[in-house]
Amino acid sequence: MRKTVFRLVCALLLAAALLGTACLAATAADVTFSDVKGHWGESYIYSGVQKGYINGYTDGTFQPDKTVSRAEFSKMLNQAIGMKTTAAVSFKDVAVNAWYYEEVRKAVAAGYIAGYSDNTFRADTPITRQEAAVMVARVVSPPETLKTLTTLNDNASVASWAQPYVKVVYTKGYMEGDDNGNFRPEDPLTRAAAAKVITTLLEGETIITSNQTISIDDMKYKDTLFANNVTISSALGSGGVTLENCRVIGTLTVNGGGASSGLVLDNTALGKLTVSDSDGNVHVRLTGGTEVKQTTLSSGAFLEESGSLTGEGVTDLTLQGSLDSDTVKLSGDFGVVTVNNSAFVNAVKGDIDEIVIAKKANLVLQNGDVATLTVDKAASGATINLSSSVTVDKAVINASATFTGEGEIAWAVENASDITYETEPDRLDEYDDGSYDPEADYEGLTPTISPSSGSTDVACSRVIKLTFGQTIYKLSGSSMTAAYLEDEVIELRKGSSSGSQVPFTAEISSSGRVVSITPDSQLSSDTKYYVIVNRGTLTNSRGDTNPKASFSFTTEKDTYLTPTISPTNGKTSVSCSSQIKLTFSEAVYKDTGADLTSSYVENSVVELREGSVDGPLKSFSAVISSTRKLITITPDSDLKDDTVYYVIVNKETLSDYDGNLNSRFTSVFSTGSTVDALISFDPENKEENVLPDTDITISFAYALQRYGGTTLRESYLESTAVSLRRGSSTGSELEFTASLSDDGKSVTLTPAEELSNGTIYYVIINENTLQYKDGEKVPRTTSCFETNDGRSRIAELKAENIAVSTADLLVSATADGTVKLSFKPSSGDGFTEEFDVRAGEEKTVELTGLYPSTRYTVSATVTDRAGNTSSATSATFTTEAVTLELEVTDVTRNSATVTAGFDAPGRLTISYSPYSPKESGTVLSNFRPADGVTEKSVDLTELKEKTSYTVTLTYTSDNDKSTTKRVTFTTDSISSDASLSSLQIAGTDGTYNAVAGSNNTYTAVISASGAKTVQIIPTAKDDGAVIKVNGKPVKSGEPSEDMSITVGQELTATIEVTAENGTVKTYTLTVTVNQ
Repeated sequence: MRKTVFRLVCALLLAAALLGTACLAATAADVTFSDVKGHWGESYIYSGVQKGYINGYTDGTFQPDKTVSRAEFSKMLNQAIGMKTTAAVSFKDVAVNAWYYEEVRKAVAAGYIAGYSDNTFRADTPITRQEAAVMVARVVSPPETLKTLTTLNDNASVASWAQPYVKVVYTKGYMEGDDNGNFRPEDPLTRAAAAKVITTLLEGETIITSNQTISIDDMKYKDTLFANNVTISSALGSGGVTLENCRVIGTLTVNGGGASSGLVLDNTALGKLTVSDSDGNVHVRLTGGTEVKQTTLSSGAFLEESGSLTGEGVTDLTLQGSLDSDTVKLSGDFGVVTVNNSAFVNAVKGDIDEIVIAKKANLVLQNGDVATLTVDKAASGATINLSSSVTVDKAVINASATFTGEGEIAWAVENASDITYETEPDRLDEYDDGSYDPEADYEGLTPTISPSSGSTDVACSRVIKLTFGQTIYKLSGSSMTAAYLEDEVIELRKGSSSGSQVPFTAEISSSGRVVSITPDSQLSSDTKYYVIVNRGTLTNSRGDTNPKASFSFTTEKDTYLTPTISPTNGKTSVSCSSQIKLTFSEAVYKDTGADLTSSYVENSVVELREGSVDGPLKSFSAVISSTRKLITITPDSDLKDDTVYYVIVNKETLSDYDGNLNSRFTSVFSTGSTVDALISFDPENKEENVLPDTDITISFAYALQRYGGTTLRESYLESTAVSLRRGSSTGSELEFTASLSDDGKSVTLTPAEELSNGTIYYVIINENTLQYKDGEKVPRTTSCFETNDGRSRIAELKAENIAVSTADLLVSATADGTVKLSFKPSSGDGFTEEFDVRAGEEKTVELTGLYPSTRYTVSATVTDRAGNTSSATSATFTTEAVTLELEVTDVTRNSATVTAGFDAPGRLTISYSPYSPKESGTVLSNFRPADGVTEKSVDLTELKEKTSYTVTLTYTSDNDKSTTKRVTFTTDSISSDASLSSLQIAGTDGTYNAVAGSNNTYTAVISASGAKTVQIIPTAKDDGAVIKVNGKPVKSGEPSEDMSITVGQELTATIEVTAENGTVKTYTLTVTVNQ
């Protein structure tokens, strides 16, 4: 289409838009204005006059530097693009009888103005250059790429809200900088500048001003501006249409298009998109910088935001009309989806920010992750079915509703009654009595829970903690007590939110924010428990009361051989020199049934970890009692102060006499602070690389006395007050000489013998031995340090870049030599590595072929050139879990293709099953892909039509750890399409296309050229349709038997097409035979 197609429509008396009620001079090709000669805009002004777009004033002037108002520029744009559609406006300063009223209505419909925050339009205000840029950019076709504004000297002066739009007009050349390279964004737009904008816009854009209907397959529009509405006709059938770098200012209505080709929107801007396809299977694909402000689906469709989408895509989607039998398929990240009628929604990929059920409807959500699901008050009685693969982060329910299916709701907020769930939410807040107060601080009065709501495999011995955002009080306002929490506030229930109550003991922290719940007896295995905070039992400092809150978690499956532990689970201020004792109710053995040994406990059964369940391992010695019921753990060195420690008994490492294996057991405790703030040590606490001949100095804030107030002597320091020990705080004691400073504030210890290299030493101020001169007792205080004189040892051992089956291990040593690494996985076979190192040089060992989701313990030693081998240094790391991808494509009514993706070596099994039995099967069993292969596809056949199937991918690593992923799909229904896609006549001189007419008729004119017979070639739109020609079967796309023809006479044939569901259409073909 020529770019000038629109311009004759735009003889728009442009000056009327610029001058208001002023009189205009008559347009003439040879008109000369007295005030434009030599003006920078002269050529644009005369070009506009010659083309009929612009006129001057009756006094022979043009007044090129006069400013243009917002209303005048709106009229110019409307006439330039041929805008006809209008919309309602509510600006309080736009009167119905104003000359610009209709222009503002068109501008709002076009989407290029929205007014100011105070609901005004300010029609007579001069428009700035950056405001004009915004208006122009919102109506032109999007450029493929954008220039930056860095070449403009004043680019920083362009407002942030205008910058994206200024880039568009700057890229397209419609607005540029002045001779000095300045854009002058806040300057008013002049008449000359407006003339340039309108002239260059019309030269640069291909504009279609009339309503456009598209019915031709494979039609492609590029760099086109549709000023009004565009309709994709149902006559397109299963064909396709592409809009590339286009803008549709009106509404794009889709009534046709195929499930594969459909509509492609590439870097295209739409204000409104409406889909109403009778077949319910049109595919709309968004790519590039495409954005669609409002989308309405009145039929089934597949909306796909491709992986290459960089624009906003679909931001506001509304489902309405008859969608009961059609499926809305979504792929991508969608904003708000409003449901006004019953619908099936299958979000096969990506997330949905919010689903709003605005009216009573039945919503079936087959797949997808939804951030928020809202049931409006007007949707009372709605039914929402959530399939097992659906996750809803938060449901806000403002009317009665029924939730069915196995989908997960992490958090439900009920603002109405009569709400039921087939699968109860993990967390539930109830305001169904109308108690919701928007001003109240409900977040502060609604706790978080540990274990997190919805979690599984929770230890049966777990202490439950509720953490509030503020200090909580009794409803009366008085301080909280444990008894009140147990009697009034908290319920712990088994099986359901109304199940039997479980007795517990509550404890409130000193801050009044953390509540600990310890069940009086161990929880049952493989059981769901509910923690309920009753409504109106708590208050905060300003008098707000709490809503009802409900949380749930599920305990680990069958627990056996669970010990009691000392220190008890959750205990604080544990001594750094404490032993850990595990007591079983019966004798325990190895998992094989053999007698338990200390080395087996140390290497396989028990883990002592620092900081977290995955933190560094702490080495220890284990002792087993003669009854085999008690295991005593003694750390090889003192625990760190103010540190959390986890004691873990690994799953299935122990057995009882009958061979029953144990469950995983975890307990946690923390040590108290051991270094007093008034005391400092040199070497500092936990200091490393201390030379063995170093003296030790202890400094105090105040002068010291012997405990009891008597004079402190150095002999008392050496014999009673201070200890120096090797290895631990209870290790072997060393002799030293003590020196007390003249001011009595510091003590220096000189060991009798030089300290050993590579050894940890503990300096201990013993309990009840010292006091300050003001009478305050010096507490028992411990500090430690490690010696190192630079001799051979492992200096660094650390894992980085840990992936599924690979990791980098960083190793360095203090001397030249050979490093030996021994790797032991938590399950599976271990291995060793050896290599040479230089002193101080960091070596990176690239590890491959590791097991996924597996904890590795690596032990390192270095042997120097003299043959001296260092003591072992250990570190641990855990490989990442394997990432599985599972996609179902090419779904028909009885077949589908399953593609599995994976990122680690192992074995795959793919099985499938429907919601109704009999078609279950395994299509890939224990398959091991070749090296480097990360994808496998298999075909499912002989499926039932319109049936939901679940495909399960099971990955098993080489150390027999399994991971699964599932996806659900629904097979197509039987087709009702009995249409022809083409009808041809084959003769000796070629093939002729028949032309479709009305009432299922086709006609053709052919040349006989001596031929006496022809063949008819019918092709059905649907591959499953059956065709007969004159009552005899013919395959789709293949010729019929020969039919006799005579020159000058017509040949008539009947073509009958029967769809898969039995629908029959009969077509009549009339062929005129010429010589």
